[in-house]
Amino acid sequence: GVAVLSELACRREGSRSSPPTSWATGTRRSCSPSRATAPRPWSPTVCTSGPAGSTSSWPSPTWTAPSPARSTWRGRGKIASRASAPRRPCGLFFQEHYADAVPILGGMEAIVQQMLQNPVGTLGTIRTKRWQAHGKVVLVGDSAHAIVPFFGQGMNCGFEDVSVFSALLTELAPPGQLSPAATATVFQRFEEARKPNADAIADMALENCTEMMSKTADQSFLLRKKAENVLENTFAAKFRSRYAMVCYGGAGNVTYRAAQVLGEQQAKILGDLCAGLGDVDQLDMTQAAALIDERLVPLQRELGVDLSTVKVV
Repeated sequence: GVAVLSELACRREGSRSSPPTSWATGTRRSCSPSRATAPRPWSPTVCTSGPAGSTSSWPSPTWTAPSPARSTWRGRGKIASRASAPRRPCGLFFQEHYADAVPILGGMEAIVQQMLQNPVGTLGTIRTKRWQAHGKVVLVGDSAHAIVPFFGQGMNCGFEDVSVFSALLTELAPPGQLSPAATATVFQRFEEARKPNADAIADMALENCTEMMSKTADQSFLLRKKAENVLENTFAAKFRSRYAMVCYGGAGNVTYRAAQVLGEQQAKILGDLCAGLGDVDQLDMTQAAALIDERLVPLQRELGVDLSTVKVV
């Protein structure tokens, strides 16, 4: 949460930051150079805004954020230095969006201390070329495929590993028949079954981050989402949103990889249907049905997918 709030606060101040995909490559994110260096001690900051003589300081239950265009921020009698600049966006951000939470969190001074001094974690994606070696060792869960949290599937992906691995052990190396050759076969089959799905959810989690960060205010994106909802409710046996397939799939061979492949084709269908539309009510349902039967249904058969198993709960 701190990393996200810091990102939003910095963007509010007009600073430029690298794309969010850097979170998934092990790169430490920071709002400013001072975040990556030793923590700075906090001292109350006085702001001056509006008419001359109007001042306030943190912490204060009645603190009001000044207009950025007409304000100067001073600390210990001097203009705030470049290194202490993050204090200002932190305060502005919380005052504007979470004013009611300020006293609950201990006041503005405590909030700014936490934002500037608490360590920033790393959101990372782990992609391993090989999960097993010679029947001696196998990687399972995050050791093989840690992902960013923007699809909420990291732990579930690990549970699926265990389920698949257990089924393979039962099938290929039942009690009393375990051998080095059987173990090697189980490990190999496990990697072949799970790696494509782990890679797929890793990609989709990163895509979901971009979607949530930069597309939710885009009108064309919102129109396609509305159209997707209409198609999902009208053609439930043939069309389910990628979100539904990821979060409520699993049965009916609705794997992460299948959801990714189907989702890519569905995105193209939605793009064709929504081209030139101003409202979802203008959606051509006859064209929609034809495109689904022409492009999507054959792909579902090829993947062996049964969308009727996707039950939203």
